[in-house]
Amino acid sequence: MKQKYFHRLTYESFRYKILREYFNTSIIINAFFCALLLSAFLYLEHFDFTFWALHVSLALLGLALLFSQDSRGLFWTGFFLGIAWFYWIALSFTYYGFGYLIPLGVLGIGLCYGFLFWICGKFHESPWVKASLFFGLGFIAPFGFNWLDWRLLFINTPFNLSYFALGLIMAGVVWFLTCKGKKRVFSLLFFLFALEGTRPAPFVLPFEIVLANSTIPQSQKWDKNYQEAQINAVFEDIHRAIQTNARAIVFPESALPLYLNLHPERIKELQTLSFSIGIFIGALSAEKEGVYNSTYFFDQGVLRVAHKVILVPFGESIPFPRMIKEAINHFFYGGASDFLVAKRPSDFLVEGVALRNAICFEATKPQLFAGNPRFMVASSNNAWFTPSIQPTLQRLLLKLYASVHNTTIYHSANGSPSEVVYPKPSGPLAAIETLLQERLKAF
Repeated sequence: MKQKYFHRLTYESFRYKILREYFNTSIIINAFFCALLLSAFLYLEHFDFTFWALHVSLALLGLALLFSQDSRGLFWTGFFLGIAWFYWIALSFTYYGFGYLIPLGVLGIGLCYGFLFWICGKFHESPWVKASLFFGLGFIAPFGFNWLDWRLLFINTPFNLSYFALGLIMAGVVWFLTCKGKKRVFSLLFFLFALEGTRPAPFVLPFEIVLANSTIPQSQKWDKNYQEAQINAVFEDIHRAIQTNARAIVFPESALPLYLNLHPERIKELQTLSFSIGIFIGALSAEKEGVYNSTYFFDQGVLRVAHKVILVPFGESIPFPRMIKEAINHFFYGGASDFLVAKRPSDFLVEGVALRNAICFEATKPQLFAGNPRFMVASSNNAWFTPSIQPTLQRLLLKLYASVHNTTIYHSANGSPSEVVYPKPSGPLAAIETLLQERLKAF
């Protein structure tokens, strides 16, 4: 009797402690406000509102509040921020027949990032330690998903987008929090050295490329009733591009909803048209060993194929051990296997110019920018997640990597606008750097 009472008392005490410590209204409100500040840049961009002073103010205030919270507040901040940034991941459940699981998916995303943020606050209460851990969190990619990048906070600001600049910004925030009086002024030095300086001019192709765009709903993408209409639309786009005298046309990911290598008649048609225009087009490839997500490039009657290097976690591959992977593939994907991958990124040559190939998710992975390619042709199918903020977040990530590697990205998409993504321009320190260079030359 005493033992049963003791267990009940322990359970009720534990439950009361959790409720009191983690379901505190004040803590939850502060965490929500912090997540709101750290997500503002994304939603402002989504609604086409950009004002760098506002972006900077919200980002710095959000980081200050982030580094000031304890582990309880950080759990809720991560929970809200994870949902604000990545709720759209769960929308894809609809197309697998599991739309009713969307709320659970969103909840799981929030809990995942809540746990990661909780860890960052559990080690030590020092803002310096927490800032260091959150800086390191940007290098952690749960299941290979690396879209939580703090540098995105400053994509539309005068700050440099390197990790070094991010470290200086975080250090400046912590300095301001931990110092008192006049010493706080020195935090401005951290921000000053993090400003963008002179950048090289962006690379521009010496020929014209047409970026095809489509708005095909994902529910129709692989429906055989719509297949012929999609194929006809592709050939119509090619003929229109030929009339503009463009050198090449880039289509979205899986623009042709079929295993193209199993359709020699379509390949022959495209080869014939390629004498008039280069054609980058997405389709699947069926091989003996499995299926690839591919880009087919037709030029002057010659066909070259590049397979995807990095797969979308859970969308194209299951990042778990074989037994769990097979169970998930059986339950969610009707027994389908993971896509296969190429060993390394591929470049296509057009008029002697190398264009790095990237398919959707992999265009936001640093591995695809190895060697700092001058040009990249990227293709996406964002209909999986629209309408949502996913295309906006993807566009910001493309701009981030374009800026870091000085790469010009020609991005063709289905379900969101196609566009050329250039690196960000020179920043406020450019004039000072130019003046110093002139003075040194004169000296």
